Amino acid sequence: MAYSFLDKNSNNPKEYFNLLLGAALVFYAFFNVYGYFKHTPKIVIDRKIFRVANTSYRLEDIRSLKLTGKNGHTYLTLASKEAAEIIFEDGYVVYINDSLYANSSQLKVFLEDVYNRKNDGITEQVLIKEPLLEKRVSSNKQSIDYKYYKGLYIFSTPGLVTIVCATIIIVQLLMANSDAALYIFFAIFLLFFQLIFISRFYYFLANDNFLIVKSSFLFWKRHTYPLSTIKEVVFELSSKKTNGLRIITTDYTTRIYLAGSLQKRHWKALKLHLEQHNIPVRNELYFNI
Repeated sequence: MAYSFLDKNSNNPKEYFNLLLGAALVFYAFFNVYGYFKHTPKIVIDRKIFRVANTSYRLEDIRSLKLTGKNGHTYLTLASKEAAEIIFEDGYVVYINDSLYANSSQLKVFLEDVYNRKNDGITEQVLIKEPLLEKRVSSNKQSIDYKYYKGLYIFSTPGLVTIVCATIIIVQLLMANSDAALYIFFAIFLLFFQLIFISRFYYFLANDNFLIVKSSFLFWKRHTYPLSTIKEVVFELSSKKTNGLRIITTDYTTRIYLAGSLQKRHWKALKLHLEQHNIPVRNELYFNI
C-alpha cells in the first residue's frame, strides 16, 4: 500500500505531498496515453467499406458528415480540435482529427465525394485520390494594393517581458560594474528567450487575389494562398495560448499560423476583408469581432 513507501515514524507532510504528486503525474500520463489510443483508432477505407477499429460500415451508410469544426472528445490534452465528424445510420460516431491523422485531408476529400454522390443519387464508384502536392505560388505580378495585418512585437506579452527583463538586467549590470562575461551570458539568455517565441509572430497581407503569410523574424519565410483555394479560415486560440489563424484549403489541407502581435482591430479588419471575398471566417477567439 501507499503508506509502506513512507517512514512509519515520519509526520512530515512534504513526504505525503511528494507521493501524491508523483501518483498524480503517473495517472495523468497513463490517462493521456489511454485517451490517445482510444480516440485515434486505425481507419481503413476502400471503395465501398469504411473500417474503424474492429467495426465495418458501408460508405453508403454515412448519415451525416461534417468535415470542419471543433469536434471530438475533450480529453485532457486531447481537447476538442479541428476534426471531421462522421455519423453512421446506427448512430456510431467517428472523428478524424486533423493533427492526429497524417492523411486526414485525403480522407476528407474522398468522404465528401462519396457523401455528395450518395445525396445526388450517383452510384458510380469513387476513386481515392492522391493528396495534392503543395505548390509555390508567385504573386509578384499582383503585389500592389496589399493590406497589412501586423501588430508591433513590443506591445505583445513576450515583447513587453523582454523589454522589462533587458532593462532590469542592463541597469543591474551597470550599477554593479560587472565584467563582459555577464553581459554575454545575459545577451545569450535573452536571445534564447526570443527563439522560444519566434514561431508565434506571423503577420498577414491580403488583396483581391492572395492571402500571404510572413514571419516577423524569419523574413525569408513566405506562404502564399490564392483566395480561390481557401475554403474556410478559423481565428482560434492555440494550445500555446496564442491567437492564431488557421487556413483550411479546398482540399482540406489545414495549417495554423500564430500571430501574437495582432490586436483586436487587426483581426476584425482581416475578417471583414476575407468575408468580402466570400471566405467563411469562424471566430473562436475570446473576444467578439
